[in-house]
Amino acid sequence: MKRTLTVALTALVALALTPSWSQADEKAGAGFRAGREGGPRAERKGGWENPDTNNDMLVDEAEATAAIQKVTDRMREHFEQRNNKVLDRFDKDGDGKLSETEAQAAREMMEKRKERGGELKKKMLERFDADGDGKLSEEERQAAREAMKKRRGGKGSGEGSPSLED
Repeated sequence: MKRTLTVALTALVALALTPSWSQADEKAGAGFRAGREGGPRAERKGGWENPDTNNDMLVDEAEATAAIQKVTDRMREHFEQRNNKVLDRFDKDGDGKLSETEAQAAREMMEKRKERGGELKKKMLERFDADGDGKLSEEERQAAREAMKKRRGGKGSGEGSPSLED
């Protein structure tokens, strides 16, 4: 019972984390797509990979386990890097952990960053939400990217938050 539950849960997680692809795409040679064509996942670095490593159109237990391990490793690495950045920035006494005062400084910084993010979102909607639906479509996002790129003299996104002020 426990083994069946583990296999079922593993398969369910692997399938939930795997973008869909059709047999017609496979037969046509299109292969596996990471997310919708032109969608945000298609451009993301280190996107999802097809867990079906033997290409039998089934994800067996070993493939599901390997896919889950890969995702777990990526998440662990991400959070370790994030924690190290926080420690580097706020651990003033260098003891490898945050005191209450250091933790409070980190929380205050995150609150300020959250406020700035809300302001940026509002400005982006005001400037680029052409249809007024309260969210940016892919076309509106592309217009925003092009405008920011133009402001930076043709360069990419660069470091830090973009400025949308005229």
